[in-house]
Amino acid sequence: MGIEEILWKSKRNDKMAEIKLNKSEWKVQEALAKGEHTEAERQMKKAKDFIRPVYRAIFEASIAFGTEDYQKAWESIAEGLRVDSRNYELYMMLGDYYASRNLQQAYLCYENALFYCDDEEDARQIRMVMDHFLGEGAGVAKTAIVILSYNLLGMTRRCIESIRETIPESAREIIVVDNASADGSVEWLKEQKDIKLLCNSENRGFPAGCNQGIELAEEDSDIFLLNNDTVMTDNALFWLRMGLYETEKVGSTGSVSNYVSNMQKVVENGKSEEFYLDFSKKNNVPLKRPYLAKVYLVGFALLIKRGVLRKTGLLDERFSPGNYEDNDICLRINLAGYSNVLCKNSFIIHWGSQSFGKKVQVHSELLLVNEQKFYEKWSAIGINFVKYVNLRVDLVSICNSNRSVANADIMVAGTGCGALLSMLKETYPEAEVYGMEQNQFMAQIADKIADTVWTDFDEWKGDELEESFDIIFINDELEHTENPEKVLKEFGKMLKKDGCLFISFLNRNHYLKMLYPDEHGKLFDRRQVTGMLPDAKLSADTWVYTQMENQIPDLDSRICELQKQHPGMDREEFLAYQWIVAAQKQRTDIQFGNRMVACIPTHEHPEVVEDVLFHCAELYKRFGLDVYYFDSSRDEETRRVIEFFQEKGYDNLNYIRIDPQMEPGDKFEYVLMLGGIQKEYEYMWYLRDRCWCEEKTLKLMYEAVAGKHDLIFMDVGNPDYPEELSLCNDANEFYHRCGDYATSMDTAIYNVDAILKKDFNMEEFRKKYDREYRASFLHFLIIFEQLAKKTRPDICLLAGKNVTIYHSRKGHSSWGDKRIDIWGRQWLGANKALPDCYTDKEEVIKRTASFPWILGDLNIFVDLHDRGILTPEYIEEIKGYWGEVSDISLDMLREIACGIYAPPFDFMRLQDSAPDTLKLILQVYKGVQDGKMMPEKVPMPEILRIMNEAGGNTPQNEMMREMTGQISKNIGRLMEEKPGDQERTLMLLQIVIGFMALAAR
Repeated sequence: MGIEEILWKSKRNDKMAEIKLNKSEWKVQEALAKGEHTEAERQMKKAKDFIRPVYRAIFEASIAFGTEDYQKAWESIAEGLRVDSRNYELYMMLGDYYASRNLQQAYLCYENALFYCDDEEDARQIRMVMDHFLGEGAGVAKTAIVILSYNLLGMTRRCIESIRETIPESAREIIVVDNASADGSVEWLKEQKDIKLLCNSENRGFPAGCNQGIELAEEDSDIFLLNNDTVMTDNALFWLRMGLYETEKVGSTGSVSNYVSNMQKVVENGKSEEFYLDFSKKNNVPLKRPYLAKVYLVGFALLIKRGVLRKTGLLDERFSPGNYEDNDICLRINLAGYSNVLCKNSFIIHWGSQSFGKKVQVHSELLLVNEQKFYEKWSAIGINFVKYVNLRVDLVSICNSNRSVANADIMVAGTGCGALLSMLKETYPEAEVYGMEQNQFMAQIADKIADTVWTDFDEWKGDELEESFDIIFINDELEHTENPEKVLKEFGKMLKKDGCLFISFLNRNHYLKMLYPDEHGKLFDRRQVTGMLPDAKLSADTWVYTQMENQIPDLDSRICELQKQHPGMDREEFLAYQWIVAAQKQRTDIQFGNRMVACIPTHEHPEVVEDVLFHCAELYKRFGLDVYYFDSSRDEETRRVIEFFQEKGYDNLNYIRIDPQMEPGDKFEYVLMLGGIQKEYEYMWYLRDRCWCEEKTLKLMYEAVAGKHDLIFMDVGNPDYPEELSLCNDANEFYHRCGDYATSMDTAIYNVDAILKKDFNMEEFRKKYDREYRASFLHFLIIFEQLAKKTRPDICLLAGKNVTIYHSRKGHSSWGDKRIDIWGRQWLGANKALPDCYTDKEEVIKRTASFPWILGDLNIFVDLHDRGILTPEYIEEIKGYWGEVSDISLDMLREIACGIYAPPFDFMRLQDSAPDTLKLILQVYKGVQDGKMMPEKVPMPEILRIMNEAGGNTPQNEMMREMTGQISKNIGRLMEEKPGDQERTLMLLQIVIGFMALAAR
């Protein structure tokens, strides 16, 4: 009998006649039995509310098979299994789907259908199909489930019961190796008739015990290493086996869980078995992308193909009693030419690290010892921690914030063993991910995750892949090349026109390298890499850096000392452990010409001007942007800086001397009126000497100045706004949306004619705004005065993540001692003086003044008090208007002014010296404080358990244990009263943190 005759397509529909169908379902069934698929569809639409979901899925799959729409058939089967994960007809249909694709997977589907089938006639038909598969050589060997038992009888019993409940006998054999349990486990295990049992007289550890179990298995059985603190769920092993036989190159598969590392955790820990069983029913179903190749899989539930195990050998017993034997076997699987595949639709409950009981310290020490053994074993092929498991979440994060990645072509240069490749494939499933690696063995391993080539980067030529990739990551590799400038050029060739290249490199100026110099090989600093970019026809877009988690004591004083030794370097230059720059291909088609000019007033800030030009001079020159510096310095230092850049070819930079005695307000008016500039421009960008924009923002500016607008405004307060360019035609609406950031002179680009010339008379303006606030808020007043004259102003708003104004860290605010007066009395006066078309000014006034960098941070007032500015007498001066500009109470200011204010303790200051357990709780505290963790998600029972252990391990054990118990009880009660209350949760966490800090002493 041929396979076509055996597989059920329409015969299955005849059988459904015997099921208790309702009238509507019966009509659909009749049409299907006759092969009338169009009629069946019509009946389904007609009675859509009367057909039960699982039958709808079966009917839709049957119609799809009949019309040869196999993708639709698969989708319908998947939908049906989400409704009923034990429906045997759906597994038969799934077998039909796989029959033309993968006979071994089809066999597994029919085997699962037989397990759930409760009809003898159907079971007979299923066996016929399975026999046919066996005749075709497509059978699948049993799975030998190898479990180690060491006490924990209750968990072992539940684990074995769950195996019996969820896995067909024909698909499994159960092997238990007991490592000298003393809790009755051996006696119970000996009573079980379906278990192969081996009892050790001593605890031989996990790797040795697993090897004993493997040797007891049938010769051809695949091996499933399963912790005894697990509970198998419906179809978990089925989907693991489906993954294992997806291709010949899959060597092992692993499950997701509630308690597991390696990004295999998919649901929070600490819930009940019932909760997880319910979760598994929704999770253990067909998925569009169920598989993810990984560097390694956690061994709590690890299925290994028997043929692969013969090539790799058994677990390495040097890792006894346990930990890192799973990393080791997975690495050997990769090197043997096979993949380790995570099956996301196989969820298994894991209660977690039960074998080590409460010996947390012992477990942690063992991890460190075995980690060292692992890297020592594999050091010969260049594997270390960074190359093995460093996921580079920071790279992915900056990529997300800079680029749309959904359907991108991505290249990773410096894959290591492929952890980043795996993460990218998981994060961007629609993207095409490729790799390049200089280490032969790591390239071989990474190739099992994504297509990876082994090559010497110094010999690589990018011409053949010119403009092939949307995103390229250079992952700490430039420092490992002979000619990094040439290598960067070749990678730059491979970048698409609008692509982004992310360069990560270790910082040679990191404080540890400066304080404790040694041989670090070829490392770079930020300026060196910035200097490489132009030759590679790249320009920097964004710079970010990472810091070390464990920092040295007295870090601030150490860095201050370094800054004294290296006065030209910023604090961040020493803090940055690793720099990441997002770079783009240089645009050569943008020329601002006379469309826009940048006007920059400056006063005795030569180091700031130099720093800014270091970042943007090349870009401004390339984009044809003329820049005028209006310098009122009493010396020639700023002029020398400008002339230095002019001599290097930056002829777009211009210098205009301003009388140092000129009043600030008159100076700003002169700049705004383009004083001393002979050339005519359509738009004028007026900005501070410490600010600049990168290419991504200038591109938007260029697009905006191509149109006719009264004002172009960089809405930097809306980084998540979906439209990069939008129009606003209402002055009052603009005032309320952007009035706060309009106080920053850098945000506005003026239409010279429409705002600064037409209908504008400076003499009349001075008379109208004849107050001290005019000098402080000149640009703000001109903007809103001029817009108010227009019936329908044309305001172009630039918003979104590509609108960024950068600030030199060498510059600073000029508010100084007048901060409160400027942002109190003067800011209030400037707004009240605006035309009456601007309504609800109080909202804009207070919102702006409340920014943390203006008047919204109490530390600002503490500093003003320390400098003798905020005094009780000054409080009397400002009390009349203070309530109009700030929500910070006068009583609070009086406390600061009188020197009696006690700032709240910053618990995160404990981070550096805290033990690991306290660090975890501090991270929870910060998550709740920052709003990133909901109070009800705080694992308070686990936190209290840690606190109780800390209290019991102090020298004053008895007294502390009693105190700990009482505190723990009270915290639990208070938490239960208001489980979702952030303030209470933070207060209770503070108590725990304080107690643990005390216990640590």
